[in-house]
Amino acid sequence: MNFTVNGTTDCGRTISTSKCNCPSYFCSIPYCACPNDASAVKAAQSLHKRGRKAHVLNGGIEGWIQAGLPLEILKPESQAHA
Repeated sequence: MNFTVNGTTDCGRTISTSKCNCPSYFCSIPYCACPNDASAVKAAQSLHKRGRKAHVLNGGIEGWIQAGLPLEILKPESQAHA
């Protein structure tokens, strides 16, 4: 079963490229499930280099789950890009 943080927009792998179409006034909060939040840190650095605000969700998705915060279950059609 796949899930995401409640109320988030999935930018997928485009967040670390110039193809990210999120408005420039957004503050992005990249998160991942990898050790030491490595992918999220990389995405945040890429966003900062382009003048965008970004803060890493420390602990990633596992930290979110351990804190008991809400998750959204992804429907199968939403998982096509995962």
